Amino acid sequence: MDAATGRGDLIGTLGYMSPEQLRGDNVDARSDLFSFGAMLYEVVSGRRAFKGNTTADTIKAILREDPADLTATTPDVPPMLERMVRHCLEKDPAASSPPATSPLIWSRCQVYLLRSRSRPLLLRKAWFRRLGRCA
Repeated sequence: MDAATGRGDLIGTLGYMSPEQLRGDNVDARSDLFSFGAMLYEVVSGRRAFKGNTTADTIKAILREDPADLTATTPDVPPMLERMVRHCLEKDPAASSPPATSPLIWSRCQVYLLRSRSRPLLLRKAWFRRLGRCA
């Protein structure tokens, strides 16, 4: 038994947890990349990437379902950003980017979000301040 949490306890915000974290597998920076993709999806679209009516439904969505295309809710999303978010939300950690690429993804997403007219400027600035405190 893990002294800090107890075996099998979930630590984190459910909607942003990676599939490997939910399964209790070993996690590394790729799990953080998945969580970043879930947050970025929400910032761009205004809705959660994975949401169910119950905790079990949300877990099922993270493990088995793909979120709706970003262009369905935000038509002006550049294809590059759509691809980056999809790549971050890859369910198989072996298929996701190695941790060294995450700064590149972050910087490209930052440029889009700061220039985007689809999200209110105050929301974007507040999100970056909040994210900076978590880093």
